[in-house]
Amino acid sequence: MALMANGYKTATDVWKSVTTTNSSNVVWSFGSVNFNGPPTSSRTPAAGDLIQLYYAPNNTTVLSKNVTVVGLLNGVFFNGIVGTGQLLKNSFGVGTGQLGFVKVYNGVDPTSVSNILKKDFAHLGMQTIPVAALVGTFIQIGQSFLGIFEAFLALGLVVGIAGLGIISIRSVVERRKEIGVLRAIGYRKNMVLAAFLLENSYVALLGILIGIVLGIDLGYAIATSPGSGLSFVIPWVSLLEIIAFSYGLAVLATLSSSRRAARIPPAEALRYTE
Repeated sequence: MALMANGYKTATDVWKSVTTTNSSNVVWSFGSVNFNGPPTSSRTPAAGDLIQLYYAPNNTTVLSKNVTVVGLLNGVFFNGIVGTGQLLKNSFGVGTGQLGFVKVYNGVDPTSVSNILKKDFAHLGMQTIPVAALVGTFIQIGQSFLGIFEAFLALGLVVGIAGLGIISIRSVVERRKEIGVLRAIGYRKNMVLAAFLLENSYVALLGILIGIVLGIDLGYAIATSPGSGLSFVIPWVSLLEIIAFSYGLAVLATLSSSRRAARIPPAEALRYTE
């Protein structure tokens, strides 16, 4: 139970209030969306809200029932309003269907069992859904979207590193006289090269650090948001791989300009005019 109305301390208290005889209390699933909006003008009601249910048995009759949302489920796959069959029957005069779960043995294909049950009990109107296959489909769709998103992020990373390389080249051109002065007072080529690499490394590592901090913060906000159904885990191995890959590309992008700066003769650099 993600959220509970005031006066309820545990999920057991919430379910007891829902299943009490003649109760008009219900539980709302985060996975369900109220497109008409509850009285709070939100697509999802808050715990304790009073909402109105409608049922149209025909084209001329509309029945309604006021119910109280006493709890919100952190649901993803099982959406809708959870109440009792008695509430449905007393309010709208309709019965309820039966929902059950079938667990198969290890090594048995759930989809095959689902098809057999649907065929054997078709005369009763049974509808079967292989949950494992459904969850797998959702995961594949989610991974596809994440793959596209990661591709765009990778493109942005490459563009950013290319921009760092261009800035490094421009910096060498603009600081030729400074490089000449450094060489004239005794700086060796490897010292100039190290200075430029250190400067570019600082910029690259600072950008990587800012990106990681913002990414972790955004991931935590998404994982802990109501109704996400996700757990927050920091993939340290992936982060280290991204840091190493990004820093390596940044060094390669700026290495050419840094070596070019180190090879500038002092006399030529001091005579340089813009």
